[in-house]
Amino acid sequence: MSKIHRFVTKDLTVRASAVDATDVVLEMQRLQHSYPLATAGVGKAMVGALLMASQLKDEQKVGLLFRGNGALKSIYAEADFEGHVRAFTPNPEYQPPSYEGGLSLADALGHGTLSVSRHQPFQKQPFHGMVELVTSEIGDDIAHYLHQSHQIRSVVALGIYLDQHGKVVKAGGVIVEVMPGVEDTIVDLLEKNAVEAKLNVSQILRDGGTPVDLVKTLLAGMEFYELEHTH
Repeated sequence: MSKIHRFVTKDLTVRASAVDATDVVLEMQRLQHSYPLATAGVGKAMVGALLMASQLKDEQKVGLLFRGNGALKSIYAEADFEGHVRAFTPNPEYQPPSYEGGLSLADALGHGTLSVSRHQPFQKQPFHGMVELVTSEIGDDIAHYLHQSHQIRSVVALGIYLDQHGKVVKAGGVIVEVMPGVEDTIVDLLEKNAVEAKLNVSQILRDGGTPVDLVKTLLAGMEFYELEHTH
């Protein structure tokens, strides 16, 4: 279980969530014996699911299924409001021809779709939504889904840092969502902050930063406060 930090701007136009999910991603890697690229993909999906679930209500959960035509085939992650998360890929031992491109998932996952399901207690059938993958880099596709399905513009930054042996050192992420109908100036400021900061989630966490620091970077110039913890 991961502690998720939630924030909202003073004018209630922007909300944000951030998490250090190192422990749960490391545990996933240990259980699935996943290789570096699969670890990065499944880990980012776990973080993304946690961040999306943080905006739900008690006992609700969200499932993310990334399905592509690449060698990795698919990644599934499921998280609930309380911070529990699980995830897997059917090909955890996939190795790319080389790591010259780093831990990029674009080729490994390929072209395909992101399916999102939202489950509520006592609901027989969950809500389903689907969009095409735009980059296959997890965070971009989550932002695309939010925009297409819920008209929510967002910045989604996810990071996984592995050591030279491929073991998880840090994992976490931040999501900032702009409520529908908000002026473009707010969106422009968020995008400006993201570009200028060149936000590197795993680097910030590795250097001793916290989830709060991730949010401060993206909400620079805005008044905001932290809500009570979800757990």
